[in-house]
Amino acid sequence: MKKKGLLIVFSIIILFTLGFASAKNITLNYPSEVNYGEIFNIELDLIDFAENLYDVKIDITTSEGKRISKILNKGEWKTTYNYVLDAIDSSADTQKVFSLNITEPYTGTANIEVKIRNSVVNSFSGYEIHVSQENSEENKNNREAESNNQTEENTNNPNNNENTEPEISLDIGWNKEDIINGEEFNIELKAYDLKNENYDAKVWIEFKENSTVISDRYDEDADEWKSGTYYINDFFTGSGDKTKEITLRIRENFIDFDGNANLFFKLRNIDKEVEKTIKILPTEENPEEIVETAAEESAEESSDEEIVEKVSATQEKEIIRLGTRKSENGGGSAITGNMLYESSSEKIKNYGIYALVIVLSLIIIFLIKKKL
Repeated sequence: MKKKGLLIVFSIIILFTLGFASAKNITLNYPSEVNYGEIFNIELDLIDFAENLYDVKIDITTSEGKRISKILNKGEWKTTYNYVLDAIDSSADTQKVFSLNITEPYTGTANIEVKIRNSVVNSFSGYEIHVSQENSEENKNNREAESNNQTEENTNNPNNNENTEPEISLDIGWNKEDIINGEEFNIELKAYDLKNENYDAKVWIEFKENSTVISDRYDEDADEWKSGTYYINDFFTGSGDKTKEITLRIRENFIDFDGNANLFFKLRNIDKEVEKTIKILPTEENPEEIVETAAEESAEESSDEEIVEKVSATQEKEIIRLGTRKSENGGGSAITGNMLYESSSEKIKNYGIYALVIVLSLIIIFLIKKKL
């Protein structure tokens, strides 16, 4: 008995260990110490992630939660609050090198948190890096010189001047009354100042509390529903402002959900993504069905009333009143000085019961006499 118990415990331990061994993980390679204003690299490697396209966030914060760095994101230095979109295509390579810069004066140990996002978000924390302000003046001068060089280059080359060409922007629109769980609804996607290119797009809805995708979108070309995590190829084509609708629905396994959720619209290969809060209304009976049901019930009631009226009318036709008038003493049902004619069928109905009673009485009397 003891051996059997030990075997069960040992099996559970093995399964538990295998579960951890197959879990998603990452490795980070980065310097243990950096200076304020210094650009450095972090090499990220995904372990046991499925082949897919992943967004990456590498955030560096102080113990108080203050963000002190920027990341080179699509050729621009941006806050590490933002994801680097489509950063790693694990079907091609699981490794990627990211350039970061400590942009806020700080001395001490800072925390590094990494988030990998696709249909869900996987967070990895517990990494630390020491930041100092040694040679901070030299680094500051280097940053200023680099900024001046960039400004001069933009001035000399109008093609590099951001003011000469508007930036692409995105927006989303919908009818809030149409967003009902259990029904299909349309989302209007808007893109402004597009270049003369083809743009792939994807639209999806996530929970507020986590990044679980809860929506599917309709693929007109394939005539089928697909996960919102998949891109639609060549959704927008050409330059200028574009607007296009797409049909979404909440997945069946989230049919009981209602409330606020996050709606995302993203274009592939450019650092553009818009997020808005959308309210999902609870599943309810279709108003058209309610109207149809009420109409049917009303029709049935009307039909029943017509039948009653027809029966009453038939009965009235069988009883023909000649020269009838109401009593002057107020008796609503009394009829005086009238001649009442009854049809044969009406006589049978009225007097047949009496005939039946008489016949039964005679039979009973006959049986009693016979027995005596």
